[in-house]
Amino acid sequence: WCVICLGVALSAILQIIILSFASYSSVKCTTFLLLISLLSGIATIWLFLKPSFDQLGTLGFLEVDYSTITRRYDIFNSIFSNSQNVQGLNEIDRIKLDHNLEAEINVTVILSPSCGACERTYREIKKMQTYYSEEIHFSLVFNIKTNIDDKIRAVFMRLLEMTMKEETEKLIQGLDDWFINKFSESKWLKKWKRSQLDYSDLIERYNIFFGDNELYNTPTILINNIVYPMPYKLSELKYFIKEMESQCNESL
Repeated sequence: WCVICLGVALSAILQIIILSFASYSSVKCTTFLLLISLLSGIATIWLFLKPSFDQLGTLGFLEVDYSTITRRYDIFNSIFSNSQNVQGLNEIDRIKLDHNLEAEINVTVILSPSCGACERTYREIKKMQTYYSEEIHFSLVFNIKTNIDDKIRAVFMRLLEMTMKEETEKLIQGLDDWFINKFSESKWLKKWKRSQLDYSDLIERYNIFFGDNELYNTPTILINNIVYPMPYKLSELKYFIKEMESQCNESL
């Protein structure tokens, strides 16, 4: 409903009408009807599309406004401090993705071997490791159930063996093959072999840990043993690193 646009359209219509009456021979009736039809069509299309443009503009504004709000540390900390505090995490063996054990921020991600969303989360972890390897320590926990397929259990046990032996490079390559390259269990085990050790007792401890804390959804992100708020993506943690490090140092 732009005033200038309406003015131009009205002026064009008036000129057509005046011209048609002033010189009927130069502007035939069919041409006049064609122009009127064309203008009517343009107006109809504009009236149909205008609500969509208005909604798009509103959504864009709301998205910018939402981002501005969620990146405020006081709001994040208010939500984060009321999240679930997970018990017993330090008592189970985790798959360590780096050796930065002295980092103030410890991110533990609970993944499932057959979870589609877990692949995206794993990719986010790799991106964050590129930029924040010194500030954040990353580790994984697989939500392995006692009745899981034997080959998936074997993959998990081999990955756990790699982290126990501190074979970090092999571990990362093995995780890449599983989550990114989409190796089947047979293909993965053919390349990386089965574990020579039996970690069956660990799987039972895992199930007790998940049951005690009611952690059944994957992926679940834990920041210093506290469940990361669901509205936030893992990549958004980068906006709060300095504040969280300062808060950790103050609590010492």
